[in-house]
Amino acid sequence: MGGSKKCCGGPWTPGWLRVRSAARYADVSTRTIYTWFKMGLKHSKVRGIMLVKTEWLDKWLERFQVDQDKKAETNGLVNDVIKGLPIHDG
Repeated sequence: MGGSKKCCGGPWTPGWLRVRSAARYADVSTRTIYTWFKMGLKHSKVRGIMLVKTEWLDKWLERFQVDQDKKAETNGLVNDVIKGLPIHDG
């Protein structure tokens, strides 16, 4: 995720985000951010306020990057398997 993102009238700068701002930054719901915390997204909690660094959020999202070559290969394998299945008239 290169360059600076914009939201709420200005560019994002590296630093700490509250849950709502983190959700805007990643373009997801606040519920999704809390789910990601449970799944291992690094965060801090200060006096009940959950905070996440933009750097941590970027690293978390990069873990789920889709490899287009593998995706195409998998789709081809699935299609080959489906073609080989017998068709049953129901």
